[in-house]
Order: sequence, then structure tokens, then C-alpha cells
Amino acid sequence: MNLQKIREHIDELDREILSLLNERMELALKTAKLKESVVDRDRESQVLDQVAKYTQNQNHLAQSEFVQTLYGGIIGESRRIQEQKKPLIGFQGEHGAYGELAARRSNPDLRRARGQEV
Repeated sequence: MNLQKIREHIDELDREILSLLNERMELALKTAKLKESVVDRDRESQVLDQVAKYTQNQNHLAQSEFVQTLYGGIIGESRRIQEQKKPLIGFQGEHGAYGELAARRSNPDLRRARGQEV
């Protein structure tokens, strides 16, 4: 594998990471509809503990402190999104398909909620 191929693979992984991060944020937005408060310190601690343990147990290259800082940022962004209280919509198809485009034309602030219930 040469340098260019490695960089292309990194770019591909970055796109996958961002896609998964967006999916996680959609789920965070969906959870806001089901809980009383945006801030849930117990759940946040649980998530940080889980990623720290997983990182240590799987012998990852990334240090536990880095992963916890990263997830602290993810939790912070999740809170920010939840506080916006954007309206959710369910539609058939993938992101960018006609169903989403039609829904967004009627209301650009709509966000897709994955799953069958909103």
C-alpha cells in the first residue's frame, strides 16, 4: 500500500465516522423527546465509563483520556442539538431521497428520526 492509497482509505474512514456521528446525533435528538431534561449526568458518566473501559480492554492505540475527551465533545454537541428542539419527521428511504427532499421543502428545519417511532 502506498501513501496515496493509505490517505484515500483514511478519507473513506473519515466519511464513515462522520456518517455514524450524524446518525448518533439524530438519535440524540430523538431521545430529547423522551426525557425530562437535556442533561442526564448519570447517563453521561455511564457513556464515558463505557468508552474508557472498551478502549482499555480492546488495547486500542488511542489513549483512554483522548477517547473520553472526544466523547465529552460528542455529549456536548448532543446536548446542543437537543436544546434546539428541532422538529422530527419520519419518512421512507435514505437521506437525500425524494421523501426527505419533499419534507424539507415544506420545513427546512425538519430532522429525520431513524426508526419507526418519533
